[in-house]
Amino acid sequence: MPVTVHKILIHGAKVTEIAPLPIGPWQEESQEATNKIFKSIREFNTRRGPLSFAIPVARHPDHFVVGFRNQIILVQWSGMINDPTPMLKRFNDIRLEENESIKCGTGDPFSGLWLWTEKRGARITGKMYSFHPLLPNNQFVPYTFPENGLTNGIVWHIYDGTKFYYIDAKHQRILSFSYDHQQRTPPTNLGMVFDLPSWYQAIGHRFYNAHAIIGRMTIDTKGRLWVPLLGGSHVIQVNPRSGEVMQTVKIPAIRVSACAFGGLNMNILYVSTLGYDIDEVRPTGDKGGKIFAVSNLPDGVRGHDARPFVVPRGILR
Repeated sequence: MPVTVHKILIHGAKVTEIAPLPIGPWQEESQEATNKIFKSIREFNTRRGPLSFAIPVARHPDHFVVGFRNQIILVQWSGMINDPTPMLKRFNDIRLEENESIKCGTGDPFSGLWLWTEKRGARITGKMYSFHPLLPNNQFVPYTFPENGLTNGIVWHIYDGTKFYYIDAKHQRILSFSYDHQQRTPPTNLGMVFDLPSWYQAIGHRFYNAHAIIGRMTIDTKGRLWVPLLGGSHVIQVNPRSGEVMQTVKIPAIRVSACAFGGLNMNILYVSTLGYDIDEVRPTGDKGGKIFAVSNLPDGVRGHDARPFVVPRGILR
């Protein structure tokens, strides 16, 4: 059966209307929760500031750690009651520099989270931070990465908890890093696993019609990366061991921003796309601004559950 791509008709357009951000690293159920959490928080906080990520909390299915207005907060959403004041706790350990803002975050294999930021000034730079509130000290640690540190995100290796894949946003390539979570020393660059400009030049034909960049990727249970091409109308599956593009999925939108696995069997790839401002010309047939579900992926492709965040004792009962 061929791969099928269909637009999500229920809630999909509303999600992108309320929160025009790419899908993050959460499951289908959490995506729906994120939409409603975002709406509640915006109403409570006079509609200022974006929601940058949402991560499930271990052993508490109705709790999430979210990035909001450059803060990390704990919220509760039951799925039955849309509480306009969902915030339970603000983690005050988070300290960012002036003009620095949180872009996104993800859970790590060690019950904490990593987040990446962007700082605007004479030039745009970025940093990554690890946050582990269970540790007795140095809970919030910054890391500087190659070049200017700008990234569109990381995904952790599916089996090796000491390794992750990092998007180098300046050069549009994916790098592999090792990390010692006990010492919490700066990650070590293990080398490049995929270079988008080199691949595009090597394939010898116009795969897309404009300049593309790497969006927020995800990883399947076989350790292969699913990489959205923002400006490239596709999601590509990359083998990080060889750098080979194993398959491509055409999306009926140019601005393919992010992807995440979901569904009851974690075998549906949800793909978010960006729409157009009122003063922009939408290309003919472009369905950007919607969320798409990609099913019937070959070779038993599946994703994995989102890695949860562990809240310190005493905060939740």
